[in-house]
Amino acid sequence: LLLAALAIPVVAAAQDVNHLDHPRMVRGRAIYIAPTAGTSILAEGSLDIPVEVGNDLTFEIDISRRFGKYFGAELILATAAHEVRIEDGPSLGSVHILPPTLLAQFHVPLAGKVHPYVGAGVNLTIIYDKTGVLESPELAGLPGDEITLGTSVGPAGQVGVDIDISGRAVLNVDFKYVGLKTNLELDGNSLGDVSVDPIIFGVGFGYRF
Repeated sequence: LLLAALAIPVVAAAQDVNHLDHPRMVRGRAIYIAPTAGTSILAEGSLDIPVEVGNDLTFEIDISRRFGKYFGAELILATAAHEVRIEDGPSLGSVHILPPTLLAQFHVPLAGKVHPYVGAGVNLTIIYDKTGVLESPELAGLPGDEITLGTSVGPAGQVGVDIDISGRAVLNVDFKYVGLKTNLELDGNSLGDVSVDPIIFGVGFGYRF
């Protein structure tokens, strides 16, 4: 028992040294994006049209950096495509988004192979492509030439865990929430906001260096 008690701080110190000696990490995750919010588009100032935003399964890469024992930062890069449809009705097309996210992290200093963390930060979502009615309003008989979707800036939160599988490699499980809202305009006239506010579940692997 005495030897076991003496070994505990040694193990903890070894874990700390590993993080401090190799403070950078790159991860790759498969992610499932599930929007949690729907909204209404206001057409011609009088008609409420509820819309739904579809889920997506995609891949993301992140780069993180530890700053001492407790703190870190993470930059997440991904791309995703979401179908937008009228509730219980036809599809309006899809939007393709680039949502880089920057998070400040707090790492819980546990001895052993399991390393939980929480994070908070900001998301920037850029819509770089669209299809269907969102690209060609005339397909739905709308009196206009172009639908534009605005860039979104919103909060992001995160909780996750790294599980050591070798000296530097980890298994990662991660949950995120992102505040995402974009404004739709038809020839410069607002049609309303589409709120997405997704929950993102990710599983993947990382490597410290």
